[in-house]
Amino acid sequence: MTQTTQGNFKKKLLALAVLAPAMAITACSNDGAYIPGPELGSKDGNVQDGYLRGAVVCVDRNQNKDCDADEKQVDSVAKGAWTLEGLTPRQQRFPLVAKAIAGKTIDEDAPDAPIVEGFSYTAPASAKVISILSTIVQTDIESRIAAGETPAAAEQAAKDKLVADLGIPADIDLTSFDPVEESGNSGINRDVAVQLRVINQVATKQLIQAVKSAPAGSNAAAVAAAATKNVAAKVADTKTVVAEKIAATGQGVADLDVAELVSIAQESAEDTRTEVAVVTAEAVAAAEAEIEKAKEVIEETIKQEEPELPEDTVEPEEPVEEEPTGGGAVTGGSGGTQ
Repeated sequence: MTQTTQGNFKKKLLALAVLAPAMAITACSNDGAYIPGPELGSKDGNVQDGYLRGAVVCVDRNQNKDCDADEKQVDSVAKGAWTLEGLTPRQQRFPLVAKAIAGKTIDEDAPDAPIVEGFSYTAPASAKVISILSTIVQTDIESRIAAGETPAAAEQAAKDKLVADLGIPADIDLTSFDPVEESGNSGINRDVAVQLRVINQVATKQLIQAVKSAPAGSNAAAVAAAATKNVAAKVADTKTVVAEKIAATGQGVADLDVAELVSIAQESAEDTRTEVAVVTAEAVAAAEAEIEKAKEVIEETIKQEEPELPEDTVEPEEPVEEEPTGGGAVTGGSGGTQ
């Protein structure tokens, strides 16, 4: 190799070293030109029955109400906290799922042992708090979308309906309000927070029972949606029973400790007035149709609003080095033409 050729080759290596970081975050257009990849983002929040530690939280990219291996996911930590990082703009727009795993997930309201029965929650993409309440909201959103409402209008209407059913202040967003945290504060919503904290536990027990009542072999996502609808249908009755049980203690909400709240939740769940209907085959079929319709609309809406942002970045092909010309083996030293 001539000194000139060696010098050019070294320059190419230096250029590649300088450009490599930029090339790693670019995508390649159809005509071969480099275009910037999407700016990655993150989102965070918590998951709670009580706070759930060791639950799996994911972006439900395929909208099957499960956390699949190829979907962005993370385990929740203390206080149910989770952070999903490295999300493309499109990934940030899909609903969330939280899976509490039997034998693994710890409910911090009863931290001595893992939960014995698993369950799953869903939530809108915008949610900060994932719970049975966010699950009721997300399920209603999908029903409304399937009936013809836009995703944005459906989300607001679903939130408003649940607030009205529970008879709580209209300014509370049940996908961001944290009943566990607020029940320990002295703010104006403390009484509401304590009730919601217990309702969340009761409704989760209702969800577990409703799911188990579904016909064997049914579509899991549809069963979850149908079971959630049955829980939602009893939410006003559940609140009434919880309020009665709290009042029966003769204590103010500030004086109730966690063990007492857990006991109230158990008593309320055993009250016949909070018993939810079984999940029927007809309800599962209807829920499955709604899920599929809503999925199509959500996918199309995201594509229309994020038309030029790829799902994932695509690394450009590496430049091909030209083979040295002139034949023969390359010898060491400075021999060859000057």
